[in-house]
Amino acid sequence: VLPDADSGSLILLFEPFTPAGMDGLMSQIGGYNIERENLVQWDRLARTVRCTFPIDWVIGSGLLGTCDVILDYGCGNGRTLAILHDLGLTDLWGCDTSEQMCKVAAERVPAARITHIDATLQGVPMGAFDKILMFAVLSSVISCESRVKILLGFRRFLRRNGLVVVGDFCASESPAYRRRYSTLDGEPRILRTAEGLYIHHFALGEIEELLDQAGFRSIESHAVVATTLHGNRLPGQIVVGALS
Repeated sequence: VLPDADSGSLILLFEPFTPAGMDGLMSQIGGYNIERENLVQWDRLARTVRCTFPIDWVIGSGLLGTCDVILDYGCGNGRTLAILHDLGLTDLWGCDTSEQMCKVAAERVPAARITHIDATLQGVPMGAFDKILMFAVLSSVISCESRVKILLGFRRFLRRNGLVVVGDFCASESPAYRRRYSTLDGEPRILRTAEGLYIHHFALGEIEELLDQAGFRSIESHAVVATTLHGNRLPGQIVVGALS
C-alpha cells in the first residue's frame, strides 16, 4: 500500500495565445483556476524540487541522436537538459510557463536555449525539432481538452520525421491512492499533493489516445516504475509518437 502521492509537472500551452485565451483553456472548478494555482506552486518550488520521472529507457533506447535538435517541453529546473548535455547532446532547447523554473534551468544548463512561455512562443522556432520531450507534464493539466491542444501544437514545431516522447505517471490500484482520487470537472483520478498541486494520473492507454486525437501515431510504448516527489512508487508510461 502506498501511503502518499505526489507527481511533478508543469502547465504548458504550446500554441500562441492571449491571456484571455489561456484562461479559456484552464480548468475551472467552482470558479477556481486549478492549473494557474499549479503554476504558482511550481514557481515557488523551482529551486527546491527534485524532478524524479525516470528517463533511463529514453537515454538507452537510441531514440536521441547526437545531432538531433531537441526541445524539452516543460523543462522545469533543467534536470533532463542537464542529463542530455552531459551525454554530449548540444542542440538543446527548453521551454516552460514557470518563469522561476526557466531561470533555474538557464543557470543549470547555460548551453541550452531556454524560453519562458508567456503570451507568445517568441524564440521557439517552428519546424525545427527532431524530438520533443515531455516528461511528467500532462499530469498537471487537468482538462483533457487542454492536453490535446498542447499536443496539437507540437505538430507545428516538429520536423517532418520528428518524434514526440511523452512520459507520465499512471494510476495506482492501491487502496491508499484510490481513496485519494477524485473526479473534478468530469476528469477522473485527480489528487492533491501536500504541496497543494492538483495532479491527474493516467489510465492504461490514455496517453496513446491523447496522441491519436492530436494526430500522432503511437509507435512504441514502455512501462516504467516512477518515483514521486515524496519517494512513493507508481506505474509510469513512456510513449513515442510520430506524425500521422
